[in-house]
Amino acid sequence: MTEQVGFNLKKWVLFNFFGWFLGVTLILAISPALEFFGIRHQQFAVGTGMGLGIGLVQWFLLRTSIALKFNWVWVSVFGMTLPFVVLEQIGGLTGIQILFSAVSIGAVIIGYVHYALLKNHVGKAILWLPASAIGWMAALTAVKALDYSYVLSASNLVLFFVNLGLILSGGLLLGLSSGIALKAMLKKAS
Repeated sequence: MTEQVGFNLKKWVLFNFFGWFLGVTLILAISPALEFFGIRHQQFAVGTGMGLGIGLVQWFLLRTSIALKFNWVWVSVFGMTLPFVVLEQIGGLTGIQILFSAVSIGAVIIGYVHYALLKNHVGKAILWLPASAIGWMAALTAVKALDYSYVLSASNLVLFFVNLGLILSGGLLLGLSSGIALKAMLKKAS
């Protein structure tokens, strides 16, 4: 195992928040681009945007603590995109019904391959498996709560901020779950 430097949980959570925001921005950019090329109603932009946004910021921070290659990002992108493509093309799922299944499968794929990348660098790498899955599912739950936010207020302005908060909280939840596990993994043996 390689020597690790200090891990900053607050910084990890904050960067995951920014990665989530980047992911949302990428989804908003990729979707119209696909429509422009005649590819309509495809949800894989969600997997691609989130995988790239989160994968990029996680790799950026992790590489300062352990010797990880850019593969971390590619695993994140393909691991989250592949389930959307398979479930849309083979499973025939569309729209919102695909979200839970695709993110759940993507979380398992990403979690396992990231674990494989981490295990040669850190102790207790096995912690990444549940932490990653819990983080992605917590983030998905926050986004899914959008379906019920309308009961909180009749004011569009209030709902705008509630919905924005729910959308953006995904990165905080994912960062907190994975960050707590990473802190334990990167702790130097005394």
